[in-house]
Amino acid sequence: MLQRLIKNDHELFVVLFVLLCKLAEENKKGNIVIFPPETFDFPDSIIQDIALFSDKPRRSLKIAKKDINFSFEAETRNDIDMPEAIRRLGITLYHLSAGKSELTHESFLIDGYRAPFEGAGWPLILAMIRGEIESPKIAFKLFRSHRDKTENNSDETSGAETKKEPPIVNPHAALIADWQTFYRDVFGIEMDFPNLAIPKKPEERNWRLLIIIDLLLEALYAKCKSLFPCWRWTDEDLDEIVTENERTAKNGPYAIWAKDNTEADGEWENLSADDIKGKGIKTETLAERFVHELKFFKETGKHLDIANWTLCSGSRYSDGNVPNMNWNDGKMNVNWYNPDNRNDNLCPRQKFLQNNPAVAGLF
Repeated sequence: MLQRLIKNDHELFVVLFVLLCKLAEENKKGNIVIFPPETFDFPDSIIQDIALFSDKPRRSLKIAKKDINFSFEAETRNDIDMPEAIRRLGITLYHLSAGKSELTHESFLIDGYRAPFEGAGWPLILAMIRGEIESPKIAFKLFRSHRDKTENNSDETSGAETKKEPPIVNPHAALIADWQTFYRDVFGIEMDFPNLAIPKKPEERNWRLLIIIDLLLEALYAKCKSLFPCWRWTDEDLDEIVTENERTAKNGPYAIWAKDNTEADGEWENLSADDIKGKGIKTETLAERFVHELKFFKETGKHLDIANWTLCSGSRYSDGNVPNMNWNDGKMNVNWYNPDNRNDNLCPRQKFLQNNPAVAGLF
């Protein structure tokens, strides 16, 4: 539904004010709500000022409704608390200002290289994303402070040409927050990712960020099995029989970009795992493929590799064979292939790795 993004601080403050009013209004009814970014519809013209916005913000949305010239939907989520609702409001505002991947409609995630506009409102939004604001009352107080500061700065510099230093904004903040939510909701694990290095996103085609933490293969498979039917070719412990991995998170979480396709990369079909290794192509490990499946399922309710198999050539079983995965006959399947076998239905998923020297030490 979204046709354009928020353009400037003024529009950001108008939208934030309206959403805080709605959040507070629903809270008085005993409800917690979130605002999915894809439900917003902004006008081609500017987002219109509202009756009480330039005076004193009010927590009643009824008075302002007649002046609002954009639309959105609120989703009731009484399974979360108010601090989490405010954190997700911050993520929504980041999405609405920084944009989404045009090729990743389901996830509605930021591209990773496109920065938002320069604005004084970003410290407030990032404070929300970090979980530092616990109630609408505190949010309104900070809102007034940031809005007044912006208006005062505008008055002081009117008529004069000044050069503003752009704010320091983490372009990956919403992506990281989205993965924090994923690990909290799916595994019950609170992750911080304070020193996570994220490589620059490749510009060609569509890519999805994967953040991998140190989880056992057995735990990943068990989580999949708790959410949808699964089958695997062995009853042995996966962590004991998968003995080689190109990457692991044993020394800390890491981030990689993966091709964001339902099917594995057809451009590498009819290549064996040995061929892939010989060409120096970096591809998903079994652990990364499990995480990719879970994240895709949580976002879309669908599954990867309906027609093909992902050859997890970044991993090896102890006998030298290669794991592979697909969705067939109503279940997720984990199987194996010989390292020299080729098949046009068996393709790897290429990775853009975290140790790109151009972005080392980004954070």
